[in-house]
Amino acid sequence: MTFGFLIAFAPARSAQSNAASVVQSCAVIERGWDYRIWQVARAWPAPAGQVFEVHTNYYTELQTGLNYLRNGQWLESAEKIVAYRNGPAASQGPHTAVFGPSLLSPPSAVTLIMLDGTWLPSTPAALVYHDPLNGTSVTIAAVQDSPVEVLPPNQVIYRNAFANLTADIRYTYTRAGLEQDVILRSNLPSPARYGLNPATTRLEVWT
Repeated sequence: MTFGFLIAFAPARSAQSNAASVVQSCAVIERGWDYRIWQVARAWPAPAGQVFEVHTNYYTELQTGLNYLRNGQWLESAEKIVAYRNGPAASQGPHTAVFGPSLLSPPSAVTLIMLDGTWLPSTPAALVYHDPLNGTSVTIAAVQDSPVEVLPPNQVIYRNAFANLTADIRYTYTRAGLEQDVILRSNLPSPARYGLNPATTRLEVWT
């Protein structure tokens, strides 16, 4: 989940300066992974037009993954996936996501590179019915190869990704992380077909 809000610190304004203020300047003076500090200078004009009072306020903006560090410079994160020859990638954020040109292309369908440099490769394997009461698991649809398609600005999709079942796999890149969704486009067979209890069986995605 992504959170975003502002914390403002403003000096008191004198009673005489009750006219509408004019913003003289607004700039980011400090950045970090999840914050940036804004400096805003406001002026209140006198009746004759000259400026008689200027206040400088500071606002701290907080949001998960707001900025990322590149070559020693803080840049604002962008929830954006770009298509490259070897597969799409999202690299304008605290974490990097690299997608394979097809679902079963080596080494993995998707690799998430974390802040500390850890690589987390993963590839979906199957849709499975699992009954936690007796521990029984049955594969109902194995993954099949599927080419990647970019859905601008921040999604990719692998269509018709399972054998014997019409369903897609979609990934969404955000400042806060990476989401994997299975989109079912046909009805699922009943768990009873596999000798499972429909009341206690759940559908799982094994990756």
